[in-house]
Amino acid sequence: MAGQCCSAEDQQAGSDATNINNIQAISNQLDTLYSLPSSANEQYFSVDKDVNNNYTPSAFNGGSQSNASGNVGPNLYTDFHNHPSGNPPSTQDIIRLGGVVGGLSPNQVASFTIAPDGTAYGLVVVDEAKLETFWNANNNAVDSNNGWNPNSNIGQEHSKVFNDFYDPPSVSYQEAYARATAFILKESGLILVKKDTNSTTFKKIGTNKETTGGTDTYKESDCN
Repeated sequence: MAGQCCSAEDQQAGSDATNINNIQAISNQLDTLYSLPSSANEQYFSVDKDVNNNYTPSAFNGGSQSNASGNVGPNLYTDFHNHPSGNPPSTQDIIRLGGVVGGLSPNQVASFTIAPDGTAYGLVVVDEAKLETFWNANNNAVDSNNGWNPNSNIGQEHSKVFNDFYDPPSVSYQEAYARATAFILKESGLILVKKDTNSTTFKKIGTNKETTGGTDTYKESDCN
């Protein structure tokens, strides 16, 4: 049921994501991302934060329809890119964030993905030690298509949750994928949050497992 298991940390992740997206210094760049159609290539920009809390967005870096990347460095605070497909954060997005937070960009607090319909997702860093452990365990579990390797433990778990929601389809592909991603990130040091099309507020996406008679089923447990 929605609203269950919404801890103070979950609520704070949603609040932090909302506040980041309301930073005036990056509003023009964000408006451009939100206006891009599904036919566009991916575009990426990052935001640096200095010791005086000044925010400086980078120029856009373009990619293909399925890949864009950009700056890293010690002042990197957050980044944004669009997904023309409308999909939630990809495996590559998760692994990249874990890698830079544990390496060249230890001060990065979140990464955001924007869909053509105005939906937005955020990966919010809440525990760097857990994120490092998660990254070390799973950074090699990526297949040649930049998805989770279906033979890896995390890939099998992601597929199991995805299929529970999507086979037969009770929700959209994007919703099922986001629910599966939220589940595998439970102990990752990241919280997946979402802003719906007509909203300005990010909230945690949650997925819980229930086991009855040896059969696992997965239920929503979002923050209200």
